[in-house]
Amino acid sequence: MLEKLQRELERVEVFRKKAIEFKDQRFPELEGFNLIECMPYHVVDGVPHYYYIVEEVSERLFLHHARTLDECALAVMAVTDISKVDVIGALEAMAIPVCTSLCLKTRKPMAVIGKRKYMDDVSGYTPPGQIEIVKTTGYSKTYLYANDIPRGSNVLLVEPISSTGGSLRRVTEEFTKRGVNVVDMVTIIGKPDYGYEEEIAKAGREAKTLLKVQIKNYVELGDGHGYSDTDVEKTEWFRKAEPVVDALRS
Repeated sequence: MLEKLQRELERVEVFRKKAIEFKDQRFPELEGFNLIECMPYHVVDGVPHYYYIVEEVSERLFLHHARTLDECALAVMAVTDISKVDVIGALEAMAIPVCTSLCLKTRKPMAVIGKRKYMDDVSGYTPPGQIEIVKTTGYSKTYLYANDIPRGSNVLLVEPISSTGGSLRRVTEEFTKRGVNVVDMVTIIGKPDYGYEEEIAKAGREAKTLLKVQIKNYVELGDGHGYSDTDVEKTEWFRKAEPVVDALRS
């Protein structure tokens, strides 16, 4: 299951982005790959940079193959009680193709939790139930918006990659305020070094992660771009899903 994705993750393409949590701090004694507060950062002239990994599931740079999307959707189905789900919540952008496959397989509707605020440019109309979520990651602060999710709905959240956990935590907290129930959440790839599990736990939840990736080093090939070797762990959820996916795939 997901053999191609696993190979991509073992030596993964990386871009580095300035870490906003350290925007007023400098570490002149550090340079290159370092652990700061037990998390991996690349320090350039004292400025920490976050390692942003890119691969087929979580990034729009690549072709997205039917087998990968199909196996991701089947794996989510294998670790989730779909009968309890009313709406599939796809965190933009790259959860959308996975959740489209999941939507077609389960016949459950999909809601995109995305960056575009809906406001009509002529009338100024904004949907009354539009939910705004402040999203903070390791390298930026943005907003997410969700529409047409009725109060009382049971939502499954799907995220292609989790690092700091800020998106899943904030979506869960905002949905709860609006009377929307997050009944489960699944992330395809997790980066535990950046604390996503602890952050999600602050909302009283747990994300079911399929593959966990830990960055071991960083080799820069150009300005802000390179590769990292990693440790890739198949989690208990991966092992639970794998025989189901392999049986259905064959």
